[in-house]
Amino acid sequence: MSGILLRTVYVVLGQLGWWGLVGYVHEPEAQWAIAVGIVLGAAVHVWMHPTWLLELVRITSLALCGWMFESVWVRLGLVLYPQNPGVVAPAWMAVLWLLFALQTQVLMKALNAHLIILVVLGVIGGPLAYRAGEALGAIRVVHNMDWLVLALAWAIAVPTILRYSSLFDKELS
Repeated sequence: MSGILLRTVYVVLGQLGWWGLVGYVHEPEAQWAIAVGIVLGAAVHVWMHPTWLLELVRITSLALCGWMFESVWVRLGLVLYPQNPGVVAPAWMAVLWLLFALQTQVLMKALNAHLIILVVLGVIGGPLAYRAGEALGAIRVVHNMDWLVLALAWAIAVPTILRYSSLFDKELS
């Protein structure tokens, strides 16, 4: 598959997965079906990867760290998940992070050398995703100042995630 076609497939499937997980938060059966589809898609992704074990470690570690990242916001009281009140982020958020991890190598690898662009993507993209999630009733950012905390955290997280993913590229050489 050509590079442009592969990136297009990842963008389309990534958006469908995000909208499915976040948009169906009020319909758990549909949301779980979408989550299973994403996990199966991740399995195919790993199976097709030339160094499948390293890729499995990369995406599962990113998904777990991302879910813990989200759980910190819950514990600190910055965000609430109305459908899943608790002390940690809901399971679907781990699947959303798995989806994000799948996209880091294919879609964002070329941006790894451009720290400023990654920071800007984090500052804008992170809070924008939370805002879209709020509009769909999946999440609630508690206080206005929490948006600033989230933006700063994402400004650090996006470049860090890309740097971490690039370590696995070095393992391939």
